Amino acid sequence: MKKIAVAAIGIACLLMVVKVRAQDKKVDQALRSELKAYILTHVQPVMKLKREILENELTELEKRQISGLRMQLAEIRKARKASNRTFMERMDGKELDETQTTMNLSERKQVRKIMMEAFSIADKHEKTIDQIGLDTRADRERWRKELKEIVIKYNGNAAGVFLARLERIGAGQSVRPALFLLWDPEKKY
Repeated sequence: MKKIAVAAIGIACLLMVVKVRAQDKKVDQALRSELKAYILTHVQPVMKLKREILENELTELEKRQISGLRMQLAEIRKARKASNRTFMERMDGKELDETQTTMNLSERKQVRKIMMEAFSIADKHEKTIDQIGLDTRADRERWRKELKEIVIKYNGNAAGVFLARLERIGAGQSVRPALFLLWDPEKKY
């Protein structure tokens, strides 16, 4: 009788965990869709206009280099997807086998090389990128505040960890030259 009771409690706990995870996925999807909608309607139009300023300053050679770098990054993303390694799987602390570790290091080196090339192009246009950063400072502060409110609306007190991580990495605090250069404003997200 005791074994049946323990098994029933175990099954009930498992069902509760599954139900909570299903609710989290619903909240997560709603949060993601609202964040995406906000970014598409508020952030992207402004940054597209600012990107046009930089685009007019780039030479044809630099535009081709940037296009090539974007393609290399896309190939790395496809390789990650093909190997079924999502971001969360890499970050959840599981031990990676030797092949996964080698692939991970190789990808990091490739991304670092791409970013260094992007920085070398961005350095040539530092004045323009810095001016774009100054021009958008007030907008970026407003966007960060409003995005933070959206995250808190869906996650409540649990949003603290997520928001603390965003603060730590400085999300939205400045225009990051290489990322701004590699961003394709024509791509649909």
